[in-house]
Amino acid sequence: MVEVSEDAIEAATEKEFDEIMSRCCEVMEDRIQLFCEEEPGLEKAKFSVKKLSDHKSIRIDFTNLKLSQEQVARVLKLLQSHGCIQFYETYCFNELYDCFFKANEKLSAKHEQSDIEDENVNLNGPLSRIVQFSINQEKFSSGWNAFVGTAQVNDTAAVNQMLFETSNYFPRDLKFAWTVKPIVTDNNEALELVALKMSKDNKCALDGEIIKNARQEYSSITHDPEILIEMNNEGAMAWKQITGRNIGKQIAVVFDGYVYSYPIVAGEIPNGRSSISGANLTAEEAKDLANILNAGMLPITISVNVINNDN
Repeated sequence: MVEVSEDAIEAATEKEFDEIMSRCCEVMEDRIQLFCEEEPGLEKAKFSVKKLSDHKSIRIDFTNLKLSQEQVARVLKLLQSHGCIQFYETYCFNELYDCFFKANEKLSAKHEQSDIEDENVNLNGPLSRIVQFSINQEKFSSGWNAFVGTAQVNDTAAVNQMLFETSNYFPRDLKFAWTVKPIVTDNNEALELVALKMSKDNKCALDGEIIKNARQEYSSITHDPEILIEMNNEGAMAWKQITGRNIGKQIAVVFDGYVYSYPIVAGEIPNGRSSISGANLTAEEAKDLANILNAGMLPITISVNVINNDN
């Protein structure tokens, strides 16, 4: 069962909402169809995607088929993923060093009084207490570095709040985003913070509407799973310009708000073909992500509840 948020319902007229729900059904049907075609044993699976009479829910039924727990988990991700992929130019950490210094000073002054009142102030202290800035790390040996630093997964909400409180110290076109998967060391889980640069209209440099085709492959260099994407003519022209002006710098690939990779651009890419690698993707994750990109983006955010019947 798929349920739509009340905010989405209130923001649309009855006709608009009916069109939105119809589009959701189309995208979900395409995602499930692509999943079944590539999943062993599900090639001939039959399923239905229907709007319910309450006009707020979508029911998805598999006929005479019981999915494994792993398959149910993958279908859940397929259905609830917004499917929004974006390509961002980036800031170099060196360009932001003074901004972080001033933000840290502001936060230090703010928390000075709370040091007296709260013995657990370290949990809410200045940025330098919970972010391991890249100035002390060797993420990249040389060149452009959009890597700000790392923070424990449990501290990311606090970091987000601090960055919000001190946003006036940073460039207006700067946007921070966390990597999708944590780095695990000594039973600790940390995420990387990446500095994105928005366009003049506060958007990304390029979005997923320009993707013509996506498929899962393996890197010829690392042999790790990756996603090869092919752009349409408009996207290829834009991508050539974006990569051309960012040689030696990094472009971040952001999916549903999380950074999947931010490679250094080695040279201009004229043919609209690129790969998404990194993020420690498994072959299944890369395959599902490619299917989501091929099926298209959902027009609204939804919640999903899968009922796996035995019959």
